[in-house]
Amino acid sequence: MLNDVDKNELKAILKPEQALVVVIDMQNDFCAPNGAMDLACKNRPGEDLTLIQGMAPVLREFLHRARTKGVRVAFVQNLRDPSGLSAPYKSLFARRKWGNSCQPGTWGADFYEVTTPAEQDRRFTKFRYSIFTNPDFPTYLRMNRIEALVVTGVGTPVCVESTVRDAFMADFHVVVPRDCVATYSRELHENSLRIMGRNFAWVVDSADVIAAWPPQGV
Repeated sequence: MLNDVDKNELKAILKPEQALVVVIDMQNDFCAPNGAMDLACKNRPGEDLTLIQGMAPVLREFLHRARTKGVRVAFVQNLRDPSGLSAPYKSLFARRKWGNSCQPGTWGADFYEVTTPAEQDRRFTKFRYSIFTNPDFPTYLRMNRIEALVVTGVGTPVCVESTVRDAFMADFHVVVPRDCVATYSRELHENSLRIMGRNFAWVVDSADVIAAWPPQGV
C-alpha cells in the first residue's frame, strides 16, 4: 500500500504526456500453450506457464485503461533470427536447450492473442534481452519527450529486468506493475521484483499506476 507521499510522487512521475507503457515479449513462444517455452518447461521441474497465464488478462485490462487515459503504449517483439544472433547468444541457447523460438514469420513470434497491439500502439523489435539495444527505441523516447517507462510483460528476471536496468541507467523513471509481469518460476519472479524494487524501479500494483493517472477527460 502506497502512502500519500508516494502516491503524489508517482502522479508527478506518470503524467500521461510523459509516460510510456512498454509491453515486453508477449508472444506465443513465451506465453501460449504449446509454445517453445511451454514445451521447454516440461523438462524443468518447478517451471510452467501458470504465472504468465494468470498475468495476461490482467495486463490486457491494464493496457485498456492506459489507452483510455491517453497514455501511449509500445509493444516489443523479440525475434531470434539466427543471422542476428552473436556467438555468445547461440552458445547460451544451445546450452539451455531453448531451441528455435520466435523465428521471424512464425506463429511462435506472433503476439499472444490475449494481449495484442491496438492500431495506435507503437511496435519495436529486438534481438537481445533489452529493447534499448534497438537504437530506434531511445530515439522514439527522446523525440516524444518520454520521461517515465511502465515496464510490463515477460520474463521478469530476463527481458523485463534487462530493460528496467537499461532504462534506469539511461535516466528514465521506471515503474513495474508487479501483477503485469511474469515468468516461469515463482522464485525467480519474486527475486527479480525484489532486485528491481531495491535498485532500479518503483514496483507497485497496477491499480496504483492507474490511480496515478487523472480521470478520463481531465
